Amino acid sequence: MKRVLTLVLVCLSVLAFFTGCSLQPSQQPLAEAEGSLLVHYIDVGQGDCILIQTPSGKNMLIDAGNPGDFETIDAYLQSKGVKRLDAIMATHPHSDHIGAMAEVVKAYDVGEIYAPKVNHNTQTYKNFLKAAAAKGIAITPAHAGVTIDLDPAVGIELFSPVQDKSYSELNSYSPITKLTYGDRAFVFTGDAEMDAEADALAYGGARLKADVLKLGHHGSDTSSSQAFLQAVSPAYAVISVGQDNSYGHPAQTTLDHLQGVNIYRTDTMGTVTAVCDGTSLRFVTQRGSTGDNQIQPQATAAAGTSDQAASEALAQEAVYIGNKNSKKFHRPSCSGLPSEKNALSFSSREEAIAQGYTPCGICAP
Repeated sequence: MKRVLTLVLVCLSVLAFFTGCSLQPSQQPLAEAEGSLLVHYIDVGQGDCILIQTPSGKNMLIDAGNPGDFETIDAYLQSKGVKRLDAIMATHPHSDHIGAMAEVVKAYDVGEIYAPKVNHNTQTYKNFLKAAAAKGIAITPAHAGVTIDLDPAVGIELFSPVQDKSYSELNSYSPITKLTYGDRAFVFTGDAEMDAEADALAYGGARLKADVLKLGHHGSDTSSSQAFLQAVSPAYAVISVGQDNSYGHPAQTTLDHLQGVNIYRTDTMGTVTAVCDGTSLRFVTQRGSTGDNQIQPQATAAAGTSDQAASEALAQEAVYIGNKNSKKFHRPSCSGLPSEKNALSFSSREEAIAQGYTPCGICAP
């Protein structure tokens, strides 16, 4: 008879605050898509900050902009009713990605924290590690093969970096991450450069295919290789970038490689929100496009749920829209309008304030 052997995985830690555990659970079948997934590419200027809200109400934050961006991020999270961050990913130690992360960790109830194993000695990075340690949250190393159990209906898998590999640039430690919901998929890249993209291709190949790609390194020519773009083959690309930034991001060569792809840019459109019901996919932007290289796509499907349609109809009639849950009020054009069951209209700003509602931090009504 064959004996059944038990494989004992020994998890080693490099950084004191990291769990070091790199178990790779088998991928479970995703629950049938029901409700909307929201992916908010928050405008933090020349930096990254992405809020993912799942159909069951789970929240995940990828990066936290620059030092000094906490008020902007906090106002946005509050406007979306976020009280707990079930998962956080700090893609790499550069300050335009983890700048406000320590303050976020201090201010919110936080579940899991993921970050690549890398040594860095800036005070911003140390503050992040200290904030996690102060709350007793061990940081799970982020590398290819790790999956994040955020919502039964949502699959999240990391395609890079290679575990224990040393990269010459901190950018390339950024996990290339794929999120799947129903028939739709999103890829997030942090600042991953072409060597990390090559590693992701070696790990996942055709499995990188997705509908929406957040371009690496703010659209720099150090990222978005033609091989990587071909594998992902996105219909939509989002560029998180600061207006008139000194780096020249996004690079013209990168934009040239995106011919036929619908592009959304935070420097020209403000915060960009993708709304996905598992089948249809549409985008809501904070403001219109002004860039010569910007493509302004039309909605790819009907609004989706009846709640969304009713909310939009209400927005056409009202001066301001209130959210019964968050007690915020919004302009009718705001990307964060509540569903019909949580919405009410106000005929004036004074009426909203008199009923105990406060202005949305994003649309600033």
